[in-house]
Amino acid sequence: MELSQFPDRPAYDIGHRAMASERGPRGEDFARQILATVAQDLSKPVPELVVLDIGCGYGHTALALARQCSYVVGIEPCSEPAQSAIQLQQMHQVSNLEFHHATLQQFQTKRAFDLVILDNVLEHLPDQPGSLRHISELLAPGGVLYLLVPNRYWPMEVHYHLPFLGWLPLELANYYLKWTGKGTDYTDASYAPGFLKIIRLMNCIKCWRWRFSLPANLNWTTAGNVWHYRWGVQLLKHFPAMWALSKAFLIVAKKHPARSRRL
Repeated sequence: MELSQFPDRPAYDIGHRAMASERGPRGEDFARQILATVAQDLSKPVPELVVLDIGCGYGHTALALARQCSYVVGIEPCSEPAQSAIQLQQMHQVSNLEFHHATLQQFQTKRAFDLVILDNVLEHLPDQPGSLRHISELLAPGGVLYLLVPNRYWPMEVHYHLPFLGWLPLELANYYLKWTGKGTDYTDASYAPGFLKIIRLMNCIKCWRWRFSLPANLNWTTAGNVWHYRWGVQLLKHFPAMWALSKAFLIVAKKHPARSRRL
């Protein structure tokens, strides 16, 4: 597969959001957060888990997971992060970790995964029902999906940090990006769901049960020390209807143990 088939890296990562520098040092925290959040749903002990990290970026979270789990696979569609992830694995010589430069639709494997991670990726997938269906097929019986996705209707768009960008039709969103000098095309990041849509999407897959979830430990999140973030989490804890107004949706889904790998 030629690297030129994919963009070097996401447009919002160039000059606006340096994912390698922002998220890289937090890889250990993100890995701990994911495992702690899904702990009650796992069918296997952590050292036995086979994990798939979809949209793994520069690979730091996958690397941290590989130090705790049996085997970890990361896939990344953008060439620069994918190359960096492969170099990271080679540098650390971690034998139970592999990276693939591929989209979810292109990724082929005979493995069944105990844990699939979709961390800030769903908003970049135009065929969300098909993507979730494919993920459900990749899950082993009893396997768990960890899904984190921005809320389309949060006032401050999370990729370009422009107010109400996600609310606009694509043509107007593209004009807004050009006017502010932050980009030219919003298409890649434009598929974030709202509250009702994420419920419909999750309910489309009949082979799992799912729930909204709070992070297991706020200290391991990106904004864990910000007072209004902690205040918001407390609101969600006591008033679940507030998920409709949340900045993002954190969802844990577990595939029914009795179901086979293929639907």
